[in-house]
Amino acid sequence: MDFVASVFCWLVVAAGQVDQRLESQAAPLLVDKPFHQALDQPFAATWKNIDLRTITGRITSARHIAILVDRRLDPSRTHSVAASGEAVGAFLERLAEESGGRTSTASNTIYLGPQAAAAKLRTLVALRQSELIDPNYGISKVRQRELARTTTFVWADLDRPVDLVDRLAKGYQLHVEGLNCIPHDLWAAAALPEATAAEALSMVLIQWDLTFEWIDQGRGIQLAPIPERVVIERRHRPSQRVSVAAALKLCREELPDLKARGMGGEIVARGTLEQHEALERLLRPVAVAPRPAPGPTVFTLRFKAPANSLLRKLSEPAFGQWRFEYDAIALRDAGIDLEQRISFEIKDAPIDQLLKAALDPLGLTFEIDDRTVRLHVQKP
Repeated sequence: MDFVASVFCWLVVAAGQVDQRLESQAAPLLVDKPFHQALDQPFAATWKNIDLRTITGRITSARHIAILVDRRLDPSRTHSVAASGEAVGAFLERLAEESGGRTSTASNTIYLGPQAAAAKLRTLVALRQSELIDPNYGISKVRQRELARTTTFVWADLDRPVDLVDRLAKGYQLHVEGLNCIPHDLWAAAALPEATAAEALSMVLIQWDLTFEWIDQGRGIQLAPIPERVVIERRHRPSQRVSVAAALKLCREELPDLKARGMGGEIVARGTLEQHEALERLLRPVAVAPRPAPGPTVFTLRFKAPANSLLRKLSEPAFGQWRFEYDAIALRDAGIDLEQRISFEIKDAPIDQLLKAALDPLGLTFEIDDRTVRLHVQKP
C-alpha cells in the first residue's frame, strides 16, 4: 500500500506561551459519545514545570473535555510531563498518579482525585440513581424524571462549595439538611456538563468525603459521610452455555474481592460498579472485533517540516496510529528539539526506513515494539 503525504503547516504553541485570551473563552464541552471518543484520541504535548491546574485547563481548552480536579490534589504542584501519541484519558490517568491520585469518569466529566475517592465515585452515583426507583424512598415517577434531568453546572473562581451545593439543590427544587458539614473553602472555576442531580452533587460532595441520601420523597437531601466501603448489589445472569456454579467459580478466581452467591439461576453480587462491569465481561464476553488495518506498509514521502509534525501524523489512525515514547528531559539535556525542521525524501520505504531518515539528523535512534516506537538519544 502506497502512502503519499502532503505536509501542511501546523501551529505549535509552547507550554507557557498560550494566549491568555483563549483561556478566558468558554470551550464548547463535549458530551456523550463525542466526549468518550475524545478521551481515546491520541495527542502530543510537552509541559515543563507547569502546575496541575494549568495543564488540565489547557487540555480542556484544546480538546473540549470537562476535567474536575479534586481540591485535595495540590493544584500548584508543578509537573514536567510529555505525551506523544498517547490517548488523552491515559495521559490524564498518568498525570493523576503522579499527583498521588487516579481518575474516574462520571457522566461527561473526568474526575482527578485521591485514589480512595476516585475508586468510590461511580458506585456512589450508581447508588443514588438506583435509589430514585427504590419503592422504599417513595419517589414518584414524575419526581424521578425531574431528578434525572441533565443540566450543565458551572461555577466561578472563589465560589464557596457550600453555596455550590445550595445552588445545585435549588436547581432541582431540593432542600438540604446538613450543609454545616461543609467547611468554609474557596474553589477554582469548573464545569460539569450535562450531569444529573446525583452526578453533580456526588462530584462536588466527594471532595469533602461526603455523599447524600434522598429524603422527603425526593424533595430533599441529607448530607452524610461516605462509608468506608461503598458497594451496590446487582443480579447477573450467566450465558446459557455456562452454569451458575461454573460462573461463580470463575468469579471467585478472577474477582476475589467481589461478594457473590447463586440464586435462582442468577448471580447476586455486591461490589463496586467497576467490579460489576468486570463480572459482566466475564459472564458475557464480547467477541473481539478484528484489529483495524495497521496503516501503510510502505511510504512514499517528500518531507520538509518540524519533526514533531511527522510524529503527530503517524499517530493518527489513518497513518498507522503509531505511539511514540521518549524521555523529554533526556532529549532536552542532549540538545535535541523535536520542533527542529527536517528534510528528507523516501520512496516505497517501510516504517523503519522512514523513521531512520527522519530521526538520524536529530541524533535519535529508535526501537519498535508492535505499534509503539521508543526514541533514544544516539550514543557517542
